[in-house]
Amino acid sequence: MSAQVRTQAISPEHSFLVQAPAGSGKTELLTQRILALLATVQEPEEILALTFTKKAASEMRERVLTALNMPKPDAKASHRMHTWQLAQQALQHAHEKQWKLIENPNRLRVITIASLTHNLAKQLPLLSGLGDMPSPSEYPQALYEQAAENTLHQAMKKHRDAVEVLLLHQDHKTGNVIALIANMLANREQWLSYIAAYGRNIQALRKLLESNLKQYMTHQLELCDMAMPRAYKASLPALLRFAAEHGGDESFAQLEAWPAATAEHIGLWQSISKLLLTGEGKWRKTIDKRNGFPADAKHEKNTFKDILDQLGSDPALIQAWQAIQSMPE
Repeated sequence: MSAQVRTQAISPEHSFLVQAPAGSGKTELLTQRILALLATVQEPEEILALTFTKKAASEMRERVLTALNMPKPDAKASHRMHTWQLAQQALQHAHEKQWKLIENPNRLRVITIASLTHNLAKQLPLLSGLGDMPSPSEYPQALYEQAAENTLHQAMKKHRDAVEVLLLHQDHKTGNVIALIANMLANREQWLSYIAAYGRNIQALRKLLESNLKQYMTHQLELCDMAMPRAYKASLPALLRFAAEHGGDESFAQLEAWPAATAEHIGLWQSISKLLLTGEGKWRKTIDKRNGFPADAKHEKNTFKDILDQLGSDPALIQAWQAIQSMPE
């Protein structure tokens, strides 16, 4: 960021959008702009700096206070010298206005967006429609779960058939459904805009969601496909057919080559994952006739066991297979 651009961005007379990589001095630039503003306003509360988190707000306020208290730096440190000069102008203006800013640092309004909206709602209790002001919670998970439970009870009254289908997919485990809805609430920024955009056009929304799911599944399959050694992709289909012919998964019976990494073949990929991994998602240590490798098939059994041992040395590969194992059918 050039000195000319920095000077322009500090000027209170114009608005700027600053985009720069980490470590380029954006925080220092914002500190200098706040100091420049402090030298012009009638009251420090006129300046509002917004952040996303309380930690960031605290750090930003600390940076400004540090600048106001900093000793005069070496003239060779141009950035620090400029910050000091701006701080001296701000302090002179604060002294003239009798702000006592150092003694009252809370007059610097560096707050989170959540704090701003909460304060606005407090000032307009009737328009906010909230009545007695609630307190923001730092740990909302219990509230999400309560809201999810209330939602499920209300839906049972109006959409009982749909809720029964949902419960069927979760083996009638109500707790699972509540946990899923609560998790959705905790991540509502990811899906709420789609609900607002599609409204009651459920079929269009379903088509979009299925398209996104298909892209995700294909991506995970491609990752796994790339991680699998080429030699094993060539030798495994014959072993899988052998397993199908000897009491193993019948879906391997017609497998002539390694399956394509597309969502249409997800069932076949998941069958392979069930053979390679245990139900707990660990590499299978032993195989027997239940997997399609009877005791008298020593060659095929040992070959498959050797492949499992070799695959087990790659931690990234097991994560790829675990992701496939947990996908929907």
